[in-house]
Amino acid sequence: MKKRFDYVAGISEQANDFDLQFEPDNALRFYTAAGSNVAYTPPLATLEGEWHLVVATFNAGTGERAIYWTASLGRKIPAAAASGKRTSSRIGESKVFTGRFFDGDISDVALWNTALGADTVAQIYASRLNAP
Repeated sequence: MKKRFDYVAGISEQANDFDLQFEPDNALRFYTAAGSNVAYTPPLATLEGEWHLVVATFNAGTGERAIYWTASLGRKIPAAAASGKRTSSRIGESKVFTGRFFDGDISDVALWNTALGADTVAQIYASRLNAP
C-alpha cells in the first residue's frame, strides 16, 4: 500500500472540493463538496504499468456523481451540491493541498459542462483505443 496521495486533477479549495485523487488506501476518490466523495478501489494488479481511462462525473441537477474505470462504471452515488469554483484547475498537482502530486503520466484531461453517461464514456474509451 502506498503512503501518499496521487493527485490527478481538480480545482482545490478548502471546504469547496472538486478533486480527483488516489489516496493511500489505493481508492480513487472524487470530491465535489466539503469532504464528501465517491470512492472506487480498482483491482490492485491494474494500478501500475497499465493505461486507463478514468472519468469522474458530477450532475449538478441531480447531485449524482460517478467514477468510471477503463470505461466501466466503478461506483455511482448521490452527492451534495458543489459550490461555485473561484480558482483555476490543476492537473497532476494540488497547489492547495501541498505534497499531493501524480507520480506517473497523464496524457489527457478534459472538462465538460455536462455530466457524461455510460454510453459517452464507452465511446471516448473506444476512440482512445484506436488513436495513433
